[in-house]
Amino acid sequence: MLLNNVIVTGGGSSLKNICARIRHDLVQNSLSSMKIQVSQSSHPSSGVFRGMMQIYNSKQHSNLFMTRGEYHEYGPHYLKENNYSNLFVHRHI
Repeated sequence: MLLNNVIVTGGGSSLKNICARIRHDLVQNSLSSMKIQVSQSSHPSSGVFRGMMQIYNSKQHSNLFMTRGEYHEYGPHYLKENNYSNLFVHRHI
């Protein structure tokens, strides 16, 4: 489901044919029945900032960030689990 709406943002998203190249790589590494769509952000150079501002301005933002106390208790490698975490699931091919 997530592969149906991949949005590329940041300075690197301005590279020539980057969306097509990313889509090609995703197609090569996914199930053949999956629908894959890759597009560039409408504001590629400021998209990450704009997205973070939307999260920060939401009512639940205080539950999404690591506090100073958590940082000192768990260390810099602790990843607070929330809807915005980057989860990696290793898939054996």
